[in-house]
Amino acid sequence: MKMKNLIAVLAVLVMGLTSCSTTSYDLTMPEAATNIKALLDESIKGEDVMDRIELDATSDGFSTVVNQVMAYYAEEKKGPRNKMLIFVLKQGVTKEQEYPCLNKTPQPYSNFKFDKIHTYIEEAIKMVPEGYEYEGLGTYTLRAADGYIEHDFNLEVTEEGNSTSVQGRNIVTEYYELEFITDKDGNLSMVE
Repeated sequence: MKMKNLIAVLAVLVMGLTSCSTTSYDLTMPEAATNIKALLDESIKGEDVMDRIELDATSDGFSTVVNQVMAYYAEEKKGPRNKMLIFVLKQGVTKEQEYPCLNKTPQPYSNFKFDKIHTYIEEAIKMVPEGYEYEGLGTYTLRAADGYIEHDFNLEVTEEGNSTSVQGRNIVTEYYELEFITDKDGNLSMVE
């Protein structure tokens, strides 16, 4: 009797713990940008200068859910020490290490805006050429450019109907990568 009660209590605890983890890092959802920014805000201050922020959604195949966030920055008040901050979201791991250099046009972290990410992804999906199907997102990068923050990312696509083939005992899927980038005015275009 006691063993059944213990198992029931453990099951309730496990269900409770898994249901508490509702933080979304799905880049097609507006709240993902807010959640990622809140995560970065814990370690990076608005006056710290940034080179780029990379949002990686590829560790479990193609997805729109970010698995890893990498921020390349220098703490403004602590001198020229450049850092790379890595968040592995699924494991809840944060790692910081020295980074050799930033690009020539770093900008304050406060200039990096996350609120357009989901909109740019939606626009890019609409730009996928006819005959191809959207499969997922590669790496999404916000980069300090000359006077603005550039958004640069890849969509993974397959040919409609021809993407999977059998080669021996293996099933092979052929993916194509489409690169998208924003200009100084925030206009999105596909890189040819």
